[in-house]
Amino acid sequence: MDNNIILPILFVIVVYPLMTVALSEFQRGLEQRNSPYTRVILQLQLTVLPSLAIYIALSKIAGFDAMHQANLADLSAGVILAKIVLTTMWIFSINTVLTALNAFITQPRPNASFLANIPGLLLDLLRLMLVLLAAAIIVSTIWGADLQGALVGLGVGGIVLGLALQDTLSAVFAGLSMVSTRTFKEGDWLSVGETQGQITAMDWRSVTLKTETMTLAVVPNSALAQATFVVLSSETQPFGEEIELIYSYDDAPEKVIDIIIQVANSIPDVMHTPILEVELIDYMDQGIKYELMFFVPDRGLAWKVRSDFLRKLWYASNRAGLKLAGSQNRYFQTTEKPKDDSAKCLQQLLGTGIFDTDMAGLDKLADSAKIIEYGYHETIEKSGSVSTYIYFPIDGSIDIIDNNENILDTLKNGKIFITRQTLTRAPRTLNLRSGDFASVVALPISALLEITSNDVTIATRIERLIELTQISLKSKL
Repeated sequence: MDNNIILPILFVIVVYPLMTVALSEFQRGLEQRNSPYTRVILQLQLTVLPSLAIYIALSKIAGFDAMHQANLADLSAGVILAKIVLTTMWIFSINTVLTALNAFITQPRPNASFLANIPGLLLDLLRLMLVLLAAAIIVSTIWGADLQGALVGLGVGGIVLGLALQDTLSAVFAGLSMVSTRTFKEGDWLSVGETQGQITAMDWRSVTLKTETMTLAVVPNSALAQATFVVLSSETQPFGEEIELIYSYDDAPEKVIDIIIQVANSIPDVMHTPILEVELIDYMDQGIKYELMFFVPDRGLAWKVRSDFLRKLWYASNRAGLKLAGSQNRYFQTTEKPKDDSAKCLQQLLGTGIFDTDMAGLDKLADSAKIIEYGYHETIEKSGSVSTYIYFPIDGSIDIIDNNENILDTLKNGKIFITRQTLTRAPRTLNLRSGDFASVVALPISALLEITSNDVTIATRIERLIELTQISLKSKL
């Protein structure tokens, strides 16, 4: 046997199968680690290596010279087959190398990295162009083809096609420009002219926005490239919401600003960074004008957060005795309506079953109580705070919540929640929170203790209520 074909035979029979098995195991290991190079090894195993083995068998063992140059009609079938295999092998090899480079460039990196900012679409286009260029060179070298005429024809055809598809190509290149600069991406909120919406789709031709009314607006890339647009929010850019508020001249600005900040910070979706800001901006006929600026992670949350804030601000302002004009800029009433809280509190105290109508000091106890209103899921008292009032609802409900946000009990009309920590002024171990809303009687603990010190019957009833409350809580903790 000719010594020149021993090594090719060994490669095809021994080396090629061993390399296939080794690459298969290597590829499996990369796949388990989610490596970006898994695809590279897979291409090497399934395309490059088999075509190399076939080419060696044809050229080195069978003796068909793929580099032999002659007219196609004068070439034998074996030589033509060898040329086809060699051409295929080089195309596979170039594609595998470019895939490896693509994996290297697009692997996760810090956002500040230059390579991290190269869009994948642009990389795919460049890879396609390089593959076509390499294929042309291979065809010219292996097959001896003259590509000059083909290039001239493609150039003329490209000019004609470009003139015919001028508008389409303009949109395509505008899309490529925006994709390459990564100004925005799917999921971001965009404002173009009078249209605002979240980007749901992007391609070379247009950008599709879903507006707040759930309609779809399609903006051509060519129009977008010539217009001024605003990226309202993205993964790295929160959305800032402004709210203007007007309060009475009777309300001290520092107290007003403090209430606004407290309410805004109680909304879960309001971000703490960037920090929210409240400024006094003008003196108007209706009152003093304030401006609140807060940030939310996404433009889609803005209206919900705004609604939650304004609803809670109404309750908080009323509790603090502040006169809020609201979004309609209503003029303030100069006289306050008389309140009949004392009579309502007396009626509710009698409805608890603890107090008797002929009890001494009942009217004084009712006078010391007050009615407070809370909005949706507002905190009435926090765990760790020292209670000064006992609360029971006359409308709506109060939830008793542990520190893990589990609702242990719900108080409704006339039901009182008293624990031993409440009466001894020890820090509260549970949270009190309003349900959908709550109108509650707040009874001062000091006034209640004064009554119980002079009335054994009332003290006994309250002690019994505390014991029942403790039994109920233990069964739920």
